[in-house]
Amino acid sequence: MRSRRALVSIGAGLILQVTQIAVGLVVPSILIQYFGSDANGLVGSVRQFVAYLSLAEMGMGVASMAALYRPLRLGDGAALNAVLAATRLWYLRSGWVFGVLLVILCMVYPLVVASDVPEALARYMMLILGGGALWEYLILNKYRTLLHADQRVYVLSTIQAVFSAFSMLAVVMLAREGCGLIVVQLGSTGLLLLRAPVVAGYVRRRYPAVSFKAVEAPFRIPQQGSAFVQQLAAMAVFNSPIVILTVLVPLDEISVYLVHSMIFVALSGVLSIVSTATLGGFGQLVGGGELAHHSAVFRRFETMVYCAAFWMYSCAAVLTGPFLFVYTARFTDAEYIRPEVVALFVAVGLANSLRVPHNVLVTAAGMFAETRSRAIAESVINVVCSVGFAIALGMPGVLIGALCSYAFRSVDFVLFSSSRILGRSPLVSFRLMLGIGLGAVVCVAVGWPTRFATPASYVEWLGLAIPVAAGFGAVFALGFLLFSREARVS
Repeated sequence: MRSRRALVSIGAGLILQVTQIAVGLVVPSILIQYFGSDANGLVGSVRQFVAYLSLAEMGMGVASMAALYRPLRLGDGAALNAVLAATRLWYLRSGWVFGVLLVILCMVYPLVVASDVPEALARYMMLILGGGALWEYLILNKYRTLLHADQRVYVLSTIQAVFSAFSMLAVVMLAREGCGLIVVQLGSTGLLLLRAPVVAGYVRRRYPAVSFKAVEAPFRIPQQGSAFVQQLAAMAVFNSPIVILTVLVPLDEISVYLVHSMIFVALSGVLSIVSTATLGGFGQLVGGGELAHHSAVFRRFETMVYCAAFWMYSCAAVLTGPFLFVYTARFTDAEYIRPEVVALFVAVGLANSLRVPHNVLVTAAGMFAETRSRAIAESVINVVCSVGFAIALGMPGVLIGALCSYAFRSVDFVLFSSSRILGRSPLVSFRLMLGIGLGAVVCVAVGWPTRFATPASYVEWLGLAIPVAAGFGAVFALGFLLFSREARVS
């Protein structure tokens, strides 16, 4: 049952990822074409600042999910309702904090970008995107927590894919009709707000016995404080680049970062689908004390993730340049073809991906307090290095800072989960990375001439991409079979 739900969630997640790739390609192109690079940089910057407002939950989402695994596995309705009631109450109370922080951002943020765009435009953009995020924070998050814990991520993925597609169409239609940036964003955000009531309706039908209010005494979610520290550190690591760039570089340079980022966010999203879909299953294995009897399951999962990661980023190393040559052909107000930026994004993405299997285990085990200091160390390394390198080198500096922190934490995750959860030597994972990584080096060396191609159209680019992806894929598929067989033998 766990495996079947995970596979369904992965399938739905892939559909969502394809939709988000389409959105990520179309929407920035429309914004740059009709409103300029500064507008694209503004929208991306505001989204990252708004993402920080979710810190108002103070770790409740992740901690609640960990607290739900055991009641779901045992079918303990009373305990399940107690956790959900506490989750709902916390989101309602912390929603006030979210709202106050949004008001503060609406007043301060326009002053930061005043040299690039009118203050009123920045203020309205913050209000629109922040208001939409607040709506989902109050309505959607408690349902999202339950569905994630019960391995029904496919429901969220399907709903999000549908409304993301409608939102993209709204951006295209409104921009082509000559509407202003504010109207375009209002239409796009308004459609996305409909996701929350749709998810709420599904949960009520699927879980008729579940109540988010049925609890006689207050229930305290275990490890919420430690989960909050982890969340705060993760936000500092994954959302700080745009925040740092907003302060240090012009918005058109942020647009360059975002155009590159959309490709690599899509790649990391594929691995995120796998980790999210399997999190509930591993959580129930750990919660039931069954992981020791299923160590081979984790080894195959780890091998699959590493092969997928090295395959995707090997392809990206040689195909991103030619793709951007086509995608940015009509963009004339900023320099988008930057080989050094592509190389840094590949390194950053790969360094971050290597943590995925072990991060899943740590999260599934709910070991937030045990890894709190490590998360803080990663965030400090990221922010300090990113600011320092960005001051010296500009936009590429934040990528160097990210590479420093991601490399540190990925190694740390392997060391921690190997000793504290798996009870094995970390060399098992490091040897696996090295073996698959050597295959990646060979692939990139063979495909490197493709990096300098200048295709005239997307069709011509696909003519390059398909054989590269297929050839590299065959190498890593063989690697997966070999290393999986080695795991079974050992």
